[in-house]
Amino acid sequence: MDIIIRNETPADYRAVEELTRESFWNIYKPGADEHYYVHMMRSHPDFIPELAFVLEKDGRIIGNIMYTKAWLEDEDYIVKSPVRRIHKVKTCKTVKETYSDEALELMRDHSECVRDLAIIDMLASTGIRVGELVKLNRNDVDFENRECIVLGKGNKQRRVYFDARTKIHLQNYLKSRTDDNDALFVSLQKPFNRLLISGVEIRLRELGKKLELNKVHPHKFRRTLATMAIDKGMPIEQVQQLLGHQSVDTTLQYAMVNQNNVKLSHHRFIG
Repeated sequence: MDIIIRNETPADYRAVEELTRESFWNIYKPGADEHYYVHMMRSHPDFIPELAFVLEKDGRIIGNIMYTKAWLEDEDYIVKSPVRRIHKVKTCKTVKETYSDEALELMRDHSECVRDLAIIDMLASTGIRVGELVKLNRNDVDFENRECIVLGKGNKQRRVYFDARTKIHLQNYLKSRTDDNDALFVSLQKPFNRLLISGVEIRLRELGKKLELNKVHPHKFRRTLATMAIDKGMPIEQVQQLLGHQSVDTTLQYAMVNQNNVKLSHHRFIG
């Protein structure tokens, strides 16, 4: 019988993940993680479902291919990316966008609730990963010193800092809560469970669509903070510490140089 190539459907998920697990089992190490990566990729906003295909023969799935527009590793979806084993093909680098001051203010002004406003401020002023944000508990926050302890990649703790505006909005949000959940951010409706990564991403994506802003995503706040910090003269090693990067090369990849400052520096130093 001929092999059928078709788009993947939710009914295929389990079969695809089992096939992936069997394919990689004991290949690179005892057991396999690749089937979990497949599972997590589908919930990422940069996953492209239109390009997820399965190969079917005699009613049984025998192959799968899927694509995503972005990386997952640094957003705490996965611990170690399987594509590290693949040699990179040299391509032209594109400059990734950051939020403008106007975009940040628009998002703040049009937040639908005090919780979402606190989330936007927390992401913007600390530069933490969305995975770190949703793991925060109330007692992790030190309002007096405007800092908190986050649990980052590899279960490593680090101290991050937030501004006065974030402090006020975060306190207002906590005062409005009627639940006793230890989580810093919870759902808006009962039973007020801890907010998930997907919940943050969905709220921000919907806000971006409403405001007609391009690519509103939690990770973009992180890149914006890194760019702004370096642009204002913060030593790269301190930015590295703030973001929780093991390598300074990763920090440099996050930070986008302000082209206007490049122009001013050219005039100043070259003429």
